[in-house]
This record gives sequence, structure tokens and C-alpha cells, in this order.
Amino acid sequence: MLSKKSLASWIPLIVHGCILGIVFYAVNKAVPDAYMDEIFHVPQAQRYCNGDYYTWDPKLTTPPGLYIISNLLVTLLSTVPPSSPSIFCSTQFLRMTSLLFTIMISYLLPHLLHSLHPSVSPYSLRTIMESIVISSFPVLWFYSFLYYTDTGSTFFVLAGYYLERVGKYGPSAMTNIIWACFVAGDIVSSILSPVIFSSPPSERDSFVERWIKIAENVVSGIQSNLKILVKRTIPYFVVVLLVGVFFVWNGSIALGDKTNHVAILHIPQVYYFIAFTAVLSLPLTMIHPSDLYDLRYEHPFLLSDNRHYSFYVWKKIYKRHPSVKYLLIPAYFTALQIILRPLTACRSSLWMLTFATAVCLTLVPSPLFEFRYFIIPYIIYRLNIRPPSATRLLLEFMAYSVVNAVTLYLFIYKPFKWESEPSQLQRFLW
Repeated sequence: MLSKKSLASWIPLIVHGCILGIVFYAVNKAVPDAYMDEIFHVPQAQRYCNGDYYTWDPKLTTPPGLYIISNLLVTLLSTVPPSSPSIFCSTQFLRMTSLLFTIMISYLLPHLLHSLHPSVSPYSLRTIMESIVISSFPVLWFYSFLYYTDTGSTFFVLAGYYLERVGKYGPSAMTNIIWACFVAGDIVSSILSPVIFSSPPSERDSFVERWIKIAENVVSGIQSNLKILVKRTIPYFVVVLLVGVFFVWNGSIALGDKTNHVAILHIPQVYYFIAFTAVLSLPLTMIHPSDLYDLRYEHPFLLSDNRHYSFYVWKKIYKRHPSVKYLLIPAYFTALQIILRPLTACRSSLWMLTFATAVCLTLVPSPLFEFRYFIIPYIIYRLNIRPPSATRLLLEFMAYSVVNAVTLYLFIYKPFKWESEPSQLQRFLW
């Protein structure tokens, strides 16, 4: 039973939802028709609304989860007279699916924060405010008002993470394959880390002796916990197996448009994420430049679409001079050291290895530099660092608010035109 104080602490979430609703109304009023990727998503959802579950747009690359959920909402809302499916299949109502997911994320985050940091109460005003700040993360926040897959995919990954933290291993596996593996890694880390580091190597041990001792601890930990490890991770192996079967059958992880979504070795994606995380949260650290190789890739979409902010980052920074990619290496290394520091205070080395692997598997195969790919990695990072002080949380909220306000202003009030499409307004977006 929640106390009046606990219930009152949830009032900010209600206010947050109302603000999202107001912004949602403003976006729909300014841009009522499908825009950018919505021109693919909206027609597909409308086919589902009309009962056509067999026609698939080959330009779509993701599973139909978004359209199925929208269709379920349309079916539910259509039972309320005098409404009809056609009303709820409009672009404006379909966008409400994204908004709903963001609101659900806001309500899930207090419980997820509590599961990650047990000393934090999920019903305290402090935790509620932190959840609002995290759900206001600029890239996620912006796509809450358009019919994209990002808010839905983020919700299901976070829900899977939360379910794993509270022991619901089967349901938690039903999410994005890479982050399902990360969640499985979190299970392994929580079981093995106490064993591995219960008898740490001595400082007097040589480098080889230290690693031999760690290896012995790993083997011992697996042997003594094999039964529980297998029991808890079986659902994730099943998901990996099913995805593997799909990959063999489909020939690619992408459902359609395989030509523009070919997996490559795009290592600098990780550097961009490190820099992005540094700017959005904390400054980062130095690693020797000789440890990295430059395998930068320039996707043809990157410099052909000046609506995305990544276009300007690439053009104004990375294309400024051939030496820029090398000059930025010290900055990446500095950033890396600084963003790792708060993680080492809360998470084990095994956990950080699991997280780094998931980030690399998410970003490195993608040829296109796009900020949307950073949403889940950043939020997972943000959730796992020690909860900040009230002052730092306020500063974070103010920074997010400024970025969100500027982004929204540019999107609504600063449209522009392309010479190739003089009748169509183009708009800035993440």
C-alpha cells in the first residue's frame, strides 16, 4: 500500500505526461502528414488496420512489432462508439503509439533504477525525477512524437532488462537479440563476479600469474554455479537459436532493403558513441592512439540528407580535413576514460565487458552514422552509473531541456526546401 507521500511523488510523472501531450499536439498540428521514415511505417500500419497482413513494403527492415501493436490499439479504440478504425489509422493517431511507449518508459524507469541500485526507492521523488530526466534523453524524446520504431524498441529492451533483474528470465529474453545477450551477460556477471573477485590476484603476482588466477576463478565459478547458470540463461540461448535460423532463412538480419543495410566493419561507430556519451553526460579519457585503427566508413546516405544532425557533424567536423579523424583520437580516448570511471564504481569488470560487447555488436556492423542507434546504449550506460546528486540531476535536466527545445523549434519553425523537391518542406531532426 502506497503512502500519500509516495503517491504525491508520482505527480511529476503525470505532469511530464501532460507536457509530452502538449508537445505531441504541437508537432501534429505543424506536421500532420507522414514525414521521413514515416512514409514507410504509416502505410504499412494502415495496411494492418485494413486487415491486409500479407503485403510488406520491401523498404522496411525491422520486424512488424510496431504495426501489430498499433493495430491492437486501433482495434481496442474502435470498440468505443462512435469511433471507427479509419480515424485511428491516421498518421496523427499512429504517432500516439510512440508517445505511449515513452510514457510507459517513464513509469518503468523508477522500478528499473531500484533494481539496479537497491538503496534507491522506486517511489521517492528523487527517483521519479531521475526517471523523467532519463526519459527526456533528447534523441528518444524527439522520436516520441513521430511514428518510428525507436521508443517501442527502447521500451522492450528496458522491460527485458527489468524482468531479468527481478528474476523473470523467460519473458526478459523476448527482446532485441543483441540486448537479450547483454541481459544474459548480466545474469552471468551477477553470478560469477563475486566468485571471480572473491580472491583477487596479489599485486606481487606477475601479469601472467594474475591472469592465470583470474582464469582459475572463472572455471571454479562456472563449475560451482553451472546448474543455476544453465537454468537462467536457457531462454536467451533459445532466442539466439531462433534468430540464427531466421538469419539463415532470410540471408540477412534485415527483413528488407538489404542493399542499404549491409553489415560492415565500422569500428569508428564506437568512437562516435563515446564522444556522444561524453557530451551528453561526462568528459572522457586517454588511450594510446596506436591501439586503434581507422576503419571509418562514409555511407552514401550520410552526405545526401541534410535533414539529419549527423549530416552536419560529418560535414563540419569529419570532412573538414583528412587529418581530423586522427586529431580526434586523443579526445576519444580521454572521453572513454572519463565515462568508464563512474561505471567502475558500480559495476564489475565482467559486466563492463558484457556491456562493451553489446555496444560494439549494436554499432560496429552498421554502415550509417545515425544518432538513433545510440539511444539504447546510452540509456543502459546512464542507468548503471551511480545516481547523481540533486544538483547534477538538475543540470542534466536543464541541458536536456535546452537541447529538446532547440530541436523542436528547428523541426517546427525552420523548414527548408530542396531544389529537387520544391513543393515539399524538409525539416531538421536527429
